Amino acid sequence: MKKELMLRERKKLLLIMEKNYRNASKSSKGMLLNTYTVILGYSRKYLSYLLSQPQKQVKLSGSGFILQADPRKKGKPRDRKKIYTEETIRVIVFLWRTYDYVNSKRLHAMFQNQIVKMEQFYRVHQHEWELQQVVLNSSVKQQLIKISISTIERILAKERKRWHIKGCPHTKPGSLNKTQIPIRTYCMWNENRPGFTELDLVGHEGGDNRGEFCFSLDVTDVCTGWTETRAIRNKAQVHVFAALREIQGRLPFLLKGIDSDNGSEFINAEMVRFCTEEQITFTRGRVQLQK
Repeated sequence: MKKELMLRERKKLLLIMEKNYRNASKSSKGMLLNTYTVILGYSRKYLSYLLSQPQKQVKLSGSGFILQADPRKKGKPRDRKKIYTEETIRVIVFLWRTYDYVNSKRLHAMFQNQIVKMEQFYRVHQHEWELQQVVLNSSVKQQLIKISISTIERILAKERKRWHIKGCPHTKPGSLNKTQIPIRTYCMWNENRPGFTELDLVGHEGGDNRGEFCFSLDVTDVCTGWTETRAIRNKAQVHVFAALREIQGRLPFLLKGIDSDNGSEFINAEMVRFCTEEQITFTRGRVQLQK
C-alpha cells in the first residue's frame, strides 16, 4: 500500500489520522495503529511517533510562506505535583552535609538508621544545623524510606551547584610508563593473607588546589582492613617515601605487596628501588593511558 501512495498523499492521510488518533482512548489508539500501519506501510513505532507530534502549520500573511512546527520539539511539560515535601528535602540535605557530602547511594543506605538517631538527638542541635522548621513526622519518615537513589541524586544536584562541590583530582601520570619500570613479583598477590596493601594519596586542598597544601598517605591492608595514615607536606618523593617507610615499621605484619594508581608520586624510579630492596610486589591499579 505504501508504494501505491504518493508522499503528498501520505502526508494528507497523516493529518486526518492525527486528529482521530489524538481524540481516541488508549485502547482505541492501538486498534487505529494496526489499521494505519496497513494503509501507510510504516512501522508501528514510527507511525506512533508521527501521530504524536504536532502537525500545526502557520501561514505568514502577505508572504505566501507556510511554516510547519518542528516535530522534534517537545510540547508543554506536564504539571506534576511534587511528591517529596520541602521538609523531606531539608532533612536529606542536612544528612548529606552532616556526613561530609557523601554520595547518593551511601546516603540512601543510611536513612533507616538515621531516622532513629535524628528523633533522639536533632532537637539538641537544631539551632546549630538550622532544623527549627523540620518536623520528623510520619509522612517525612515514609518519604525517606521509599525515596529512590536517583531522586536523591536529582535533589542533591542543585545543592552541589550551590556549594560548588567538585573534587580536585591530584593524580598525574608518572614520567615512566609501565614498559620502562622493571617491576618484579617476589610473591603471588594474595588478598586472603595480611601484607598486601592499597596505597592512595589524598589532598587536603579544601576545594582550591592552587599553591601548596598537605596530603595524607593512606595504606590499607586488603585482608584485615588495617589502615595507617601519615600526613605529609606535599607530593614530593622524599616526603612520600619517608611516610611509607614509617608506616612499614608500624605495621603488625610484613609488607608483602603494594598496589597504587599511576600517580607520579608512586610511578617512579624511587618506588621501584624501594620495592626491589625490600622484596615487595609492586602492582598498579589503573592502566596508564598513552597520549
